[in-house]
Amino acid sequence: MEQKLYKQALHEFEAAIALEDDQEAFYYNLGLSYYNLRLYERAAEQYKKAIELNESFGEAWYNLSLALNKIGEPSEAYMAYETYQQLNRSQKSVKHNRETSPQTRGKPKVLAGPNMKRHRGNNFLNVDLSSGLS
Repeated sequence: MEQKLYKQALHEFEAAIALEDDQEAFYYNLGLSYYNLRLYERAAEQYKKAIELNESFGEAWYNLSLALNKIGEPSEAYMAYETYQQLNRSQKSVKHNRETSPQTRGKPKVLAGPNMKRHRGNNFLNVDLSSGLS
């Protein structure tokens, strides 16, 4: 069942990219779908596209490192992970400043559409498959 949902998500994100090819979250989530289908090379390609659109997209760098490791590219995986670590350190200070600002305190940052969510325990965006895809 889960495999079917990820395959459906592939089609949904490909359609979204056909309409708006400048949204890094679409490529990122397409990469997540490929990764969950164990198509690691394709996942890495999509994470790279997301990064081309937003070089500060830490989650994409992290997942790129995972995909590169799966396809036997440990040196590239390490470099991607190091980039993620650097971005994570710099974003923590930005996050602290944002959270303490009176204008933004308590306001969540929405990265993409209604079926997107953050998983508890990590920073990965993903499709909420429990709500179904339209």
